[in-house]
Parts: sequence; C-alpha cells; structure tokens
Amino acid sequence: MGAFVQVHENFAGLVPMHELSERDAAEPESVLQVDDEVMVKVAGINLHRRRILLSLRS
Repeated sequence: MGAFVQVHENFAGLVPMHELSERDAAEPESVLQVDDEVMVKVAGINLHRRRILLSLRS
C-alpha cells in the first residue's frame, strides 16, 4: 500500500506507506491528495521489475 506519484508525463513511482511521512500514516490520503505537488527522493530502483521507489521523508 502506498501512493503513486507521477514524476514525468509517462513515468510514475511508488511511495510506500513507510516512506509517506515521518509519523505513522494510516492511509495515503491522510498525507497526500490527488493533484498535490510534492518533492520526492529516489529511495530505490529495481531495473529487473522496472520499478522505482520514492520517499517523501526528509
């Protein structure tokens, strides 16, 4: 569970629940809303699965 963030018009990454906030978040909607603009960091890349993990944590 987490939130997908569009990084580019053809590219999105996943922010897992544990990377959404410094505090425990019960639901992604408690931290992010649709069309919010946020700064994310790349937390990991899995080339084999073609996935990117993102983080909102500082």
